[in-house]
Amino acid sequence: DVSAPGQIKGTVQFLPETAQHGALTLVIKLPGYDPLEPDLPHTATGSVGGSAAANLPPVLFTISDGDTLDVQIHGVRAAPNLGDAQPEQGKRFLVLDLSLVSKVDQGIEFQTSEQLKLLHSEEEILVDTSSMEKLSHPLNEDSVVPAHGRGRFEVAFQAPVNATKLVLYYRGFNREEKHPLAIK
Repeated sequence: DVSAPGQIKGTVQFLPETAQHGALTLVIKLPGYDPLEPDLPHTATGSVGGSAAANLPPVLFTISDGDTLDVQIHGVRAAPNLGDAQPEQGKRFLVLDLSLVSKVDQGIEFQTSEQLKLLHSEEEILVDTSSMEKLSHPLNEDSVVPAHGRGRFEVAFQAPVNATKLVLYYRGFNREEKHPLAIK
């Protein structure tokens, strides 16, 4: 029913402990039948005190992009592979764990490959878009953070195996910042 207020259009996937949202109701309306409202257990994750926020790991640092967005960095982990994806020779996957918190009244389109990079000495390490689909919660290119919404995501990079001290470079809407990242 396209006239229903608050309805979701298109394909949407709600990931537990990732997207912040209020309680959900699924209503199935088929022509000639009464509406069907199946019970959806465990869908109330929206409040700051809700289970999703309680299960977030600690924030290592926050990049405050003015009045637009907060980027909360939870950590970075090394991975020898991502599912069946293998890194290039002499490299390993690094997976950045972060949350995006919108401060504005409209959706924010996040351009992952333009806004997040790793720096290793003089080398820029770009987002590995080809392996992002292997992540549980990928921050895909042009993902939209909803108005006043929060989402937890992962971003994949391929870095030299010997790189233990990297710098996260964020180029945002209102500012640019660099933060050191220690890799174990």
